[in-house]
Amino acid sequence: MAEVFPDTAGAFAGRLGRVSYYVTRDGRNMARKKRAPKSKRRRKRTERNDGFGALSELGRGMLDVIRKGFPERPGNWTAWNAFMSHNKEAVTGKDRREVDFGRLACSWGSLRPPRAEATVEGATVRFAWEAEGNSFGGRTDDAVHAALLWREAGTWFGAAVEAGARGTGGSAEWTLPDSPAEVRVYAFVLSADGRKASPSVPLA
Repeated sequence: MAEVFPDTAGAFAGRLGRVSYYVTRDGRNMARKKRAPKSKRRRKRTERNDGFGALSELGRGMLDVIRKGFPERPGNWTAWNAFMSHNKEAVTGKDRREVDFGRLACSWGSLRPPRAEATVEGATVRFAWEAEGNSFGGRTDDAVHAALLWREAGTWFGAAVEAGARGTGGSAEWTLPDSPAEVRVYAFVLSADGRKASPSVPLA
């Protein structure tokens, strides 16, 4: 908002383009400029950046999971690049600022996911997986992992822990730090040499 000093035409009011002119009670001639509307492209870019911001905030706390879960990727990509790319559709909600944990990919690759289940009780996670033999997309020496994500004071943390071999089956139990406000559990496998992974499966 700015004061206008008119010429011999005297005070004036009205709109010229995006500028509105008006006269105050004390006789001053003022001008106010209206902001230009955002283009559709700019709005979409803002929404996309907000979504990636929510995903980035989550990802920073689960770097251990990301580094292990995305070994199969283009040569010029980092594990972080792969994580962000595979989770474009996991960002939802108003202004795309929420992460849909049911669609979150903690890993990605060509192997077959394990058959597993998990329960959460407070800070305790109980994890179990079925024994499987060699078959297309999986070998008995694949390493079954649990991706554990937990939220404390509004911040997410994560860890990828190896539970055992695909071919043996079994169970494991872990206790998370303190008393988390929310816990998410996923399962995936890595090949014995760590060069291949499976997509993750949400369990709890």
